[in-house]
Amino acid sequence: MVSYIKEIFRFQPIKTNPIRVLIAGFCVLMILLAGYFSGNMYIASFGSLGIFIFAYYQNIPKSQLVQRLVIVSIYLYLCLLTGMLSHQLQWVSPIIVAIFAFLGRFLFRLHGISKPGPFFAIMIITMGASMQVPIASVVPLSSYFLVGAVVSIVASLLVSLTEKEKPTALEKLTFKERLHQDPGSILDAIFYSGTLFFATYLSQGLHFNNAYWLVVSCAAILMGDNLRAMAHRHVQRILGTIVGLLITAFIFNIHLNSVAMLMMIPLFFMVVEYLIMKNYAVATFFTTPMALMLTTLSRQQYSNTLLTDRMIGIVIGSVVGVLAGWIFTVGIEFYNKEFHLHQTLEKEGD
Repeated sequence: MVSYIKEIFRFQPIKTNPIRVLIAGFCVLMILLAGYFSGNMYIASFGSLGIFIFAYYQNIPKSQLVQRLVIVSIYLYLCLLTGMLSHQLQWVSPIIVAIFAFLGRFLFRLHGISKPGPFFAIMIITMGASMQVPIASVVPLSSYFLVGAVVSIVASLLVSLTEKEKPTALEKLTFKERLHQDPGSILDAIFYSGTLFFATYLSQGLHFNNAYWLVVSCAAILMGDNLRAMAHRHVQRILGTIVGLLITAFIFNIHLNSVAMLMMIPLFFMVVEYLIMKNYAVATFFTTPMALMLTTLSRQQYSNTLLTDRMIGIVIGSVVGVLAGWIFTVGIEFYNKEFHLHQTLEKEGD
């Protein structure tokens, strides 16, 4: 048991560019201050979603970097826009989530965008589906996302100037060549989208407040590369959330004003940016208060039910994610035994 806990909280020896961490925090601060001083916190809420584009930064040639970030920005913006529109017909939301989940998982895997992959797309589309926004306001509000996306792209170019190592050029392959190298990507995408379809349907059926937390938690677990990694993430996410909720309760009970919270959110964002690849559990200590403070700022109010809703959503979503991973893994093993998928398709004697 002790060794397992040590494994859960062991830090990975991954190098982090400190300039990247600082610029990430500065980007969030810019968006939040723009919303605060303009008196329009929608800029802060939707613009901060665009900052997630920064998470897709990679030390690759600038032309390839810009191209990748622009494509990801368009994809995430369509997720937000479609999600907000789907709120008008709630029964459509699970289908929309499944479609974008399949496309994201499939295409991101083929192009080597493994982490965060489509995770932020799922978060954004489910958040959009939970927003009660008049149709006439959907495009104006969602456009603030593009402001954050532009800031992220500019920030990524600045970070690329500080890299000490030479950029690694991405391999140029055709779609057919990529699919031939990774034929399992289609089956993986079907499993991923099917699981999130069920998670979205479940979250709506249970009528949770902030139901998207269940779906996002499920998507976070499915980021694991294998069943063991998913099981680790399951435990890390729940333990990290418990600690994060305690930190959040303390912050809310000392009644900080809006300016103080605006200053704390970028600090938490920098800590998460530094820790997320080193230890997921410890990073979750800070993602929880950061997410809840952003929610509070956008709504201009705090409710004690926020803490309870997040804990319930994350626990159920994590359980759904790890169970789905187990079913998929066991199913593939039995399927492989039955049809001998590990063997070649060449005829005997060829």
